[in-house]
Order: sequence, then structure tokens, then C-alpha cells
Amino acid sequence: DKTVPTIIAASIASSNVDPTRAMSGDTVTVRFTASEELDVATVAANIGGVAATITGGPVSWIASRTVATASDATLTFSILATTADKVGQTLAAAVGTATTGPSTIAYDVTAPTLSTFLLRSNNPLNPAGAKLGDTVTLTFTSSEALKTPGVTIGGVAATVSGGPLIWTASNTLSGSPPAAIGFQILAAGCKDLAGNPIA
Repeated sequence: DKTVPTIIAASIASSNVDPTRAMSGDTVTVRFTASEELDVATVAANIGGVAATITGGPVSWIASRTVATASDATLTFSILATTADKVGQTLAAAVGTATTGPSTIAYDVTAPTLSTFLLRSNNPLNPAGAKLGDTVTLTFTSSEALKTPGVTIGGVAATVSGGPLIWTASNTLSGSPPAAIGFQILAAGCKDLAGNPIA
């Protein structure tokens, strides 16, 4: 065997609902296929600069790592150049580019924050007051892109639109609303794209 092994297919994905993103506790997996059988003792890969756990073989392999670092990062991968075939011939160079899909994972551990809240009604006489049939609207801003958040106005689920940073929630008053109309944005229903809830 005089043929240097190559990586003919590689992909990276996260266990997150969005496989291109990860939050603390998610597992990032690199799947790769070699052009020939590799020596299991030499197969090595890093994910985000940290050694990954290797399984599989002898041609199709999986490198995985559960991420739990404390700061946001772009996670790259590298199949190390010391990876060798059965007779000791190594890859010509490390491989860090996917053949399908993205080559990186966006790792996010920062909880989003909300600000600039404005609650008002469409009452023509007093936007600080409302009667049955009036629509009460909340606008607010998020520090980063969010999945559509869950909002209640006057204890009733509101219709939410906008995003990814500036949001509007509205509710037309009916039935027996409380005398003082307030709003609530639930942490469990307000998360960034990686799944981190608001603080």
C-alpha cells in the first residue's frame, strides 16, 4: 500500500434542536469517512480545540464531544494529520472542512436579556387606559435573536410578531380583564436560537 489515506466525506452537527448551534450540555458530532481502512490507534480529532471521543471504523468514524465551556465560541473541527492507515501512512494534512453542510457550530452560553418595554393601548382618548374591544400592545427589545417568545397581556396569551430583536405582542381585551392590565414574558418561553432562556 503506497496510497496516502484521505478523508472523502465529513460533516459536523450538534444535538441541539438547531444542529448548527449548540449550548452548554449539547454534544457536537463529526462524522467522517476515509478512503481506506484506518488504524484505530491513530485516529484522532479535535472539536473546538479539545480532543474528541472516537468511535466507529475502520472506514466510517464518529468524533464527539459534549461542550460545556463558559463563553460563546465558534466551534471548528480538525481530523488530525497523524491519523494513519493500516501500514502507517498518515493524512497529507489535517482536515477541518466539511464536505456537506457547515464546517462550524455556533456555541452560545449567553442568556438573552430584554429591555425597552412599552405597554399601551389603541384607545383614542387615553393610550394608558383601555376598555373592552381595545387592543393592548407591548413592544420590547432583545439583546440577541430569539425564538418567538411567549407573552401574556392581562393574563391572556398574546399574539407575538416581529423579531429577531424588536418584538410586538398584542391582545384585544374581551371577557373580564383585570382592572390593571400587565404583561409577563415567561423565561421558559423566551429563548435565544441556541435555547438559552432569558435570565
